[in-house]
Amino acid sequence: MIYKLIVMIIMSLPVLMGFSYSDIQNLEITTPHSDEQLKSIPFNGSALHNADNNEKRSLTVKSEARGKDVYVECHVPNFTFKEPDRMEKVDGEGHLQLYVDGNKVDSIYKAAFIIKGLPTGKHTLKIELVHNDHTSYGLEDEFEVTIP
Repeated sequence: MIYKLIVMIIMSLPVLMGFSYSDIQNLEITTPHSDEQLKSIPFNGSALHNADNNEKRSLTVKSEARGKDVYVECHVPNFTFKEPDRMEKVDGEGHLQLYVDGNKVDSIYKAAFIIKGLPTGKHTLKIELVHNDHTSYGLEDEFEVTIP
């Protein structure tokens, strides 16, 4: 309870950041390749986030900053991550939209990924669950990470 209150207070304070939008555009997002076995990332001391405002599904996000990289793992029950081969809206299918400091940087089609090369400082990350046609499920999680 106190953790949620602290996070809400921190997220409501204005944060001065000393980097530019071009720094964010150069981020590298990696996901496990189809020929690689997905390995569970240990999240000792990491943040666990939960967004649950949808009757059928919820979004749980684990994140851990390691150096200039952020490891992210999402769990969405009753959902299939799918690259949009067509823009048809199908309930229970879709992908994630990743925002860094308010700027959309990528569409993610896997539940686990790594954000590589974030600039030093505090960053606000937002992960939004969307349909194939990019409309929102109304599930998103926003949290801060600090890169040394």
